[in-house]
Amino acid sequence: MTLRPTISSILLFCLLALIAPQAGTTESAAGKTVRVSPGGPLRSISEAIASASPGGEIIVEGPGVYNERVVVDKTPFMITGKDRPVIDGGGRAVVTINGEGTVFQGSG
Repeated sequence: MTLRPTISSILLFCLLALIAPQAGTTESAAGKTVRVSPGGPLRSISEAIASASPGGEIIVEGPGVYNERVVVDKTPFMITGKDRPVIDGGGRAVVTINGEGTVFQGSG
């Protein structure tokens, strides 16, 4: 038995080839890394959390002071401080984590 490509099967293959990269991008966005820095385009940890997807990671770069209260409401999620950033909540709760599977860590 030999398979002969038909125009409809070729068109279907081309259509799938066009759609597949977009679907892969959507799925990989769930694990993307977002960087926050005092001098960068993203300067707020809260903004980074809002723009990130569950399963992602935020790297908060220092040195620098972030004057905000941080609420993590996406799980699982990871926030990593790099080069000793400081979060200043103005005397109130600085970080609130709602949900399981969130990692909040610092590195030198």
